[in-house]
Amino acid sequence: MIRKLLSPIDRLSFSRKLILGFFTAIILGSILLYMPFSLQDGQKISFLTAIFTITSAICVTGLSVIDISKVLSFQGQIILLIFIQLGGLGVMTFSSLFFLLIGKKIGYKDRELIKEERNAENSGEVVDFIKKIIIIVFLIEGIGAFFLTLEFLKIFDFSKALYYG
Repeated sequence: MIRKLLSPIDRLSFSRKLILGFFTAIILGSILLYMPFSLQDGQKISFLTAIFTITSAICVTGLSVIDISKVLSFQGQIILLIFIQLGGLGVMTFSSLFFLLIGKKIGYKDRELIKEERNAENSGEVVDFIKKIIIIVFLIEGIGAFFLTLEFLKIFDFSKALYYG
């Protein structure tokens, strides 16, 4: 059943699969951001605003037509942070990380897709490349978050300092 649904997607070119991946992520993120649990009490946004905000996050431009801290709830801010991270790492890198974490092998077609997204020349080293990217990105972000948290501890309690860090 699922195989039949995915069959038309398998026939798409690598570039179109990338576009479909970004489009799917934007729609999913927009729906999540539009939900009431993503907004603070009494706040409303249009679906177009949700689409703009998530698209900006995934494309790492950082534009927003709303005041994130006043309009989005904690859950909404976390959703936005996830999509910023998704955009920074790349949709295929992020999904590959997920598959690596659950122990699934990355097939030839997926390696080619990642190669296309990363504009790489060789698909053979894609998995090692992804592992290195993930380690370096989270190491640098972790160090930055650690030092920011230390500074925010001078002003806020631990949980708020950690969140802001």
